[in-house]
Amino acid sequence: MEVTSHVDDYHGSFRDTVWLTSFPLNAQTVLHYFALSPFYDRSCNNERLKMQRLGLDQLKSMRGIEYELLPNVAKQLPQQLFLIRKQRRAGRTQVKPLAMYYVLDGTVYQAPNIHAMLTSRLKKCSYRINKAFHGLAAGVRFSPTEGYAWDFSSADKKEPVIPSERTSCFGADFIGYLHFAGSNASMTHMFVWAGANNHTELQLKLKQKYEKMEKQRENSARVDSILIRLMKKHAPEIAAKIDVKDEASAAAAQQAQAEAQAKAAAAAAANGNFTGTGIKRENDDSAGQDAVKRQKVA
Repeated sequence: MEVTSHVDDYHGSFRDTVWLTSFPLNAQTVLHYFALSPFYDRSCNNERLKMQRLGLDQLKSMRGIEYELLPNVAKQLPQQLFLIRKQRRAGRTQVKPLAMYYVLDGTVYQAPNIHAMLTSRLKKCSYRINKAFHGLAAGVRFSPTEGYAWDFSSADKKEPVIPSERTSCFGADFIGYLHFAGSNASMTHMFVWAGANNHTELQLKLKQKYEKMEKQRENSARVDSILIRLMKKHAPEIAAKIDVKDEASAAAAQQAQAEAQAKAAAAAAANGNFTGTGIKRENDDSAGQDAVKRQKVA
């Protein structure tokens, strides 16, 4: 006798609405209903006994594939869940289970085995754990002065833009429409968009950027102070040279600033003298003209 191999189908199901509306589904008819499903093996011993019009009590004296209805342990009345076991019989007391099927409210399914169930649960667990690790890694922040820290603030995250809230010519951000027409020119259209919302967003972004730059500057200053202290402690000669260079550069900067101030003062003084001389000459000219007029009148 040819032995057929068993194939699992955990994603399929079967339901015959016509049969369910025509016959009742109970412990006496559920195997006939199961025989209509694709899970049923036509070469089983149940099919042979059906063709010979014999009872299912003859299955124990046969060898091969058979289907057995398990008893209703839960004592459900009316029974809505039926368990059917597919097994290979090698003797009256020697059977090997191959698959389990259940009929729930008229729909036939194959029950997963332990391996498939554990594999599915482990995949779900690994997915959740991996997602949790990615979420934790996104909140890690490092600072040279403070070390590692957690930061789950959503200030830097960009919120998704809702299509209905996007700026359009029919939205609330549209201020006006200016229409210009020339005598020998084509019609020109100009759209004026509201800039209040954009200006507020720009101010917020600039503020955040400024705060970030200030924080970076403070951190760099702290790092520089730490390095200077370490250098003074472990390499005082190099630190002394650096201090001398810093003092020289500071003195040069002060001297350059003083020279610039002196030049500015000299330029301002020269400008003032030139302006005063010009005013004096204008006054002398006006006085001479008045004297000439008086002589003519006399």
